[in-house]
Amino acid sequence: MVRLRLLPIAILGLLACPCLAQPAGAAGGAAESVDLRSLVDQSWVLMAAGLVLLMQAGFLCLESGLSRAKNGIHVAMKNLADFCLSVTLYWLFGYALMFGASSAGWFGADHFALGAGASAWTLTFFLFQATFCGTATTIVSGAVAERMRFSSYLLVATLVSGVIYPLFGHWAWGGVVPGSGAGWLASLGFIDFAGSTVVHSIGGWVALAAVLVIGPRTGRFGDDAAPMNGHNLPLAMLGALILWFGWFGFNGGSTLSVGGAVPLILVNTCLSAAAGGVFGIACSWAFLKRVNAMDAINGVIAGLVGITACCHLLSPAAAVLVGATSSALCYGGIRLLERLRLDDTIGAVSAHGAAGAWGTLCVALLAPAGSWGTGHDRWTQLAVQAAGVGVAFVWAFGSALVVLYLVNRVLPLRVSAEAERQGLNVAEHGASTEVLDLLTAMQRQEISGDFSRSVDVEPHTEVGQIAAGYNRVLEKFNNETELLKHAKSETETLSAKLVDAAHRAGKAEIATDVLHNVGNVLNSVNVSAGLVMERLDSKHAQRIAQTADLIAAHVAEPGPFFAEGGRGAAVPGFLRQLAEGLESDLTEATRELRDVIDRLDHIKAIVATQQDHAGMSGMKEPVDLPTLIEQAETLNSSSFDRHGVRVVRDYEPGLPEVLVEKQKLLQIVVNLLRNSKEALVAGRTEGRRMTITLRRHGDDDVLIRVADNGVGIARENLAKIFNHGFTTKHDGHGFGLHSCANAATEMGGSLSGESDGPGRGATFSLILPLQPQEALA
Repeated sequence: MVRLRLLPIAILGLLACPCLAQPAGAAGGAAESVDLRSLVDQSWVLMAAGLVLLMQAGFLCLESGLSRAKNGIHVAMKNLADFCLSVTLYWLFGYALMFGASSAGWFGADHFALGAGASAWTLTFFLFQATFCGTATTIVSGAVAERMRFSSYLLVATLVSGVIYPLFGHWAWGGVVPGSGAGWLASLGFIDFAGSTVVHSIGGWVALAAVLVIGPRTGRFGDDAAPMNGHNLPLAMLGALILWFGWFGFNGGSTLSVGGAVPLILVNTCLSAAAGGVFGIACSWAFLKRVNAMDAINGVIAGLVGITACCHLLSPAAAVLVGATSSALCYGGIRLLERLRLDDTIGAVSAHGAAGAWGTLCVALLAPAGSWGTGHDRWTQLAVQAAGVGVAFVWAFGSALVVLYLVNRVLPLRVSAEAERQGLNVAEHGASTEVLDLLTAMQRQEISGDFSRSVDVEPHTEVGQIAAGYNRVLEKFNNETELLKHAKSETETLSAKLVDAAHRAGKAEIATDVLHNVGNVLNSVNVSAGLVMERLDSKHAQRIAQTADLIAAHVAEPGPFFAEGGRGAAVPGFLRQLAEGLESDLTEATRELRDVIDRLDHIKAIVATQQDHAGMSGMKEPVDLPTLIEQAETLNSSSFDRHGVRVVRDYEPGLPEVLVEKQKLLQIVVNLLRNSKEALVAGRTEGRRMTITLRRHGDDDVLIRVADNGVGIARENLAKIFNHGFTTKHDGHGFGLHSCANAATEMGGSLSGESDGPGRGATFSLILPLQPQEALA
C-alpha cells in the first residue's frame, strides 16, 4: 500500500529529473526549486489536456449511442472530423484571437500559427486550450444528428472554432496570459472559471440556431410521429462516464497549477455530476413513472456543465445544489423544446446551453460573498454574470442563426429525404457492410410488399445464418398466402353457384338434400379457412424479432460481426422493424380471411334459412326472448367487434316466455342483425350504433325492433325491400329479407322497415303474437 501511495511522487520525480541537472555556474537552491515547480505545473496541465481530449471520445460514444444505428458512423465521423478541424484552425488563428495581445478588449492580435520558438509554457497552455475549443465545437454535433450534411457540419465547426468561440473567449478570458491585456467582459469582473458559458453555452446556443434552421428529423413530430430511440444506450452511458472522468482535467486543469485548490475543485465536480444524475433519475421517475436512460445521462452532463464556472468557489454542499438545479433545468428545457417541436437529438441545447448559463449565475448566487475577488458586492456581481450570459447568447445564437440561414438559402444544410430515410452511414460515407446489405434487402421488401423473392445468403457467417432463417420465414409465409388464396377462390366459386341457384329457384325452395350436401362442402371449406387462420394467427414474423433479440444478446461479445464501431448492433433494430412490417402484412391477410369466413357464415345462414323453409315442422316451444336475441348477437359478435359496432339494448323487464317457432325466429333476428351491421359498415367509419328494442306491442303482441345509424334506405326502395330478388347490395341475393318476411307471416306476425333516407339509418320491426307459456295448458 505504501508503494502505491508513493507512485505519483515517483512519476513526478521522473518528470522533474531533466531540470535537476543544472549547467555549470547555474544558481542552485532557489532557482532549482522554481524550475521544479514550473515543470510540475506544466506536467499537470499537459495531463489535464489529455483528460479533456479524452472527453472527445466520451462525446463520440454519447452522441453515436443516442442516434439510430443507420446514422451512428456518421455521428462518430463528425466527432473525429470536428476535433481535427478545430485544433488546426485554433493553431492557425483561433488561439491568437483568444489569447493574443488584446486590441481594446475585443480580440487578440499575435501568436498566430505558434512555432517551435514559443516557450514551453505557451505551448502547454495552447494545447490545453485547443482541447477546450474542440469541446465547444463538438457540442453542436449531437443536436443536429441524423439530418445534417457532413460538409454542412464542417462549415458549422469552422464557424464555431474559428470565429464564435475564440472571440467570446477573448472577451471573457483575455488577460489570462500575463501582459496580454484583459477582454472587455473580464474587465467588468465576469467570472467563468472553466467555461460553463465560454465553452458550453456557446456550443449550446450555436446548436439551437442550427436546430432552428435545419428543422426536425422526418417523422419526429406530428400525427405520425414515432419514437426515435438511440440504438446503443450502454454505449451512450459509457460516453457519459468518460466525460465525467475527462471533466476532472477540464476543471482541475483550469487552475493551471498544482495547488491546494485542486482537491476541492475535483470533489465539487464529482458531487455536482452525481447530484445531477440522481435528480435526472428522480425527475424521470416522478413524471414518467419509469427511469429514462437519456434523462439520467443528461442529468449527469448538466451537473458537470453547471459546476464548471464556480467549482473553485463553492462548498461541496453548494456543488450538490448546483448539480440538482442544473439537472432540473435541463429536464425542463428538453421538454420545452419538444413542445416547441425543436428537435435536439441528444438534448445538447438544454444540457450545455441552459445549464451552462445557470452555472455561471451561481458564481454570484451561491459562492461566499466577496470570494470572487472582483470587489463587487453580490448583486453587482450577479448583474455582471448575467451580462456575460446574455452577451454569450446574443453573440453565439445570433451570429450562427444569421450565417446558417443565409448559407441554407444557397446551399442546403440538410440531406435529402431519401438520404435521411436510407441513413447517413451509407448516404454520406458509403459505409455499406454485409449487415447493411441484408437490412437494405429486407427494407426493400418491407416497402414494396413483395416477399416472393428470397434475400441473398452469404454462407458460413452469422449474417448469412440470419438471412437463411429469414428466407425460411418468407417461404412459410408465401405458402400460407397461396393456401389462403386457394381457400378464398374456392369459397367465392361456391358462393356464386349457391346464389345463382337461389335466383333460379324463384321462391328459394331448394331441395333439402341438395342444401345438405352444399352445406357439408361449405363446412369443409370453413374448416380449411380456419386452419389457415390458425397458422396466420401464430405470427411467424415473431421469429424475426426473436432472431433480433438473440443477436442483441451477443452485442457485447467480440467477433467480426460486432467489430468496426458496433455496426452489428444495428441488426436487431432493423430486423425488428422488418418483423413489424411482416406482421402488418399478416394482419391484413388475416383480415381478408375473416371476410371470407364472414361470407361462409352468410352462405351457411342462407342454407339454414332454406332448410328451415323446406323442412320446418312448425312446432312451437317456450322461448325466453332476451336469451334468443343474445344467441343471435353471439352469432354476429366477432363481426361486431371487428367493425366497431356498439350494441344498445332496450328491453322491457318482466316479459314472460312465449310460444314460438324458435328456429324461424332465431333466423329472422340473425338476418336483421347482420343486415344492420352491413348497413353500418357501408355508411359510417366511426360511431356505429345498433339499438335492439324488445317490448310489448299493445295487449296481444310483442315487438322486436332493430335500428341503426347506417347507410339508410332510399324512400323509393322501402316498398320493394321485401320483394323476392330485390337487393341494393352489389353482392346481395335478394331473398334474405323476403324469406324473413314470409317466416314472420307464417308465425302470424309481420316484418316492416322504415328509413328517413340515405345516410339516416334504418329500422326493422318484427311484430309477433304474444302467446305466453301458460297457453300450453
